[in-house]
Amino acid sequence: KILSTEGLLGFYKGLTPHLLRTVPHFVLTFVFIGEMQRCARAWKEEREERQWRTEVSESYRSLSDQRSQERGLTDEGVARAYSILMPPQSMPTLSKEQYESLRAQDVRAILSKVLPAGTTVVAENSFPTLLAELHAIALSRRTTAE
Repeated sequence: KILSTEGLLGFYKGLTPHLLRTVPHFVLTFVFIGEMQRCARAWKEEREERQWRTEVSESYRSLSDQRSQERGLTDEGVARAYSILMPPQSMPTLSKEQYESLRAQDVRAILSKVLPAGTTVVAENSFPTLLAELHAIALSRRTTAE
């Protein structure tokens, strides 16, 4: 009946007022949702960064405690700092044995870069390099796990 009396455009009668009413609502809704997602993402990243900084300071404290006790740093101290930065819970897909093996492998890699040939104790002047290597490996493991 509409087709015969008003033609094909009769089906679109009232579309303009409807769009004028609903389009601004949808635009504002999606802008608001996008902003909320951006804020939530920024908040989550800030929280993770704060947690990461806490872990870094704990590992630094652990390394400093051992260094002050021994006037140097051994692989045990590096392994302990590694465990603080990358606890087994951060890699849930690995078994305990796999985690221990990975930790030992990473500690050997760090010490091979930091220790001079023929020494077993890290000198105090190499400590910043050691910490940087430790954080780089921990960060790469963390990024891989995510």
